Amino acid sequence: MKDHLLWLLVIPLAIVVSSCRTLAPEKPIESYPIARQQPRPSFIQVNIPLDAEVIQQIINRNFQGLLWADTLPNNDDDNFMMKIWKKDDIQLTFEGNTIYWEAPLRVWLKTEFNIQKFGFNISDFREVDAEILLKFATQLELQPDWTILTQTQSNGYTWLKPPTIKIGSFDFGITRLANIIMQVGQQRLSSSVDTVLMKELKIKTYASNLWNTLQRPLKIYANPEIWLQVKPSGFYALPLYAQNNKMDYRLGISGILTAIIDENPPHQDSVSLPALRFDFPLNNESIVHTRIEASMKTTEDLANQMLIGQKFKFGQKEFIVRSIKLYGSEGKLAVETQISGEINGKLYFTGYPYYDTTTQSIRLRDFQFDLKTDNLLKNIASWVKRTNIENSLNKLLVFDLSKQMVFLQDVFDSFLDKLSGMNHIEINGKIHSFNIDDIQISPEIITAYVTAKGEIGVRLLPSS
Repeated sequence: MKDHLLWLLVIPLAIVVSSCRTLAPEKPIESYPIARQQPRPSFIQVNIPLDAEVIQQIINRNFQGLLWADTLPNNDDDNFMMKIWKKDDIQLTFEGNTIYWEAPLRVWLKTEFNIQKFGFNISDFREVDAEILLKFATQLELQPDWTILTQTQSNGYTWLKPPTIKIGSFDFGITRLANIIMQVGQQRLSSSVDTVLMKELKIKTYASNLWNTLQRPLKIYANPEIWLQVKPSGFYALPLYAQNNKMDYRLGISGILTAIIDENPPHQDSVSLPALRFDFPLNNESIVHTRIEASMKTTEDLANQMLIGQKFKFGQKEFIVRSIKLYGSEGKLAVETQISGEINGKLYFTGYPYYDTTTQSIRLRDFQFDLKTDNLLKNIASWVKRTNIENSLNKLLVFDLSKQMVFLQDVFDSFLDKLSGMNHIEINGKIHSFNIDDIQISPEIITAYVTAKGEIGVRLLPSS
């Protein structure tokens, strides 16, 4: 009977001793939530140059030879007949959103005159040639439907060779009457210029070609393949601006820019050219979204290499690390550490990944014993918490991204510095900074979502 009572006392004691040496806390749940932030919209500055020479060619091509004729002598009761030809090429200058142009013209006049002298009435028709410099000012203004509204007005004129008729001692100045007719002719020429410019300056065609081209993925690096993909959403315009006799359509495209590394860019439905907007965004920064990855296994192998077999002590008690395993747990990185020695079992740690800009690496913030492991240790082996295993693990769990960040900078510098051309489009600019906006943990990799900030510009090149 006594032997039975003794065994009843020994068995619970053995269980207590055993439980003190075996640690089996509940494992933090393994999960890989996806809760990415929405990509921030970006801005591409667009420049479509309008060279004075191009406009000058358009004007001169459309205004040649006889420009205007009034061949009825009694038309408007002016007793004038008039023809106007272009004498030399029309010359243009740009200022602000205005084209100033001067047209040197040759004028033929035929008029009837009457002289009363000594009771006689003498009448006759005389012809005369003259030269004049007509001056115009044409204002250009983009419209929401991508048309260009032009308003051409007279800016005066100068007679280079005034029309005069001299008969004997009489000098008949007909400049005053000719001025009246020239005003009419000038108004008609102004209207013709508006019609020509609105027809010839096809800004919508240029914008549409640019819009469609940018929606096609552009390979910016060969090995590994890196593609720049644009998903545009809006087209904006600033007032026209002229400098050094060149006028620029200063535009901008808003949208999402993504650099896709080592995989084929996903299909995206094309978006039609939208109406032009004039509420130009104040923040016209270019932001390119991309991602870089670090191997979970590489970091796990490094931690195992450095810590397996290592002893952690507190006083006379110690344990040895046998293995380390990494996994994701509700947005945190979880570390499962198998130990043996004074105490056997598993320890669990968790920490939040963050990007350390100084070392360009992903590290763990608030890295500590998991709550359930911590509570169990308080009751069974609080001495374990006094070892430096927590700090040792935290120092080793570093995902180095420095080489990848340098590579990204080199890729963008190389691409943008070369003034890449495609389909008569020139792309240039500069990326100034790289930031990590989000970090996602998956079973095999830890992914850092990068935003590259700077200015990216697109310029339309003339067709060859």
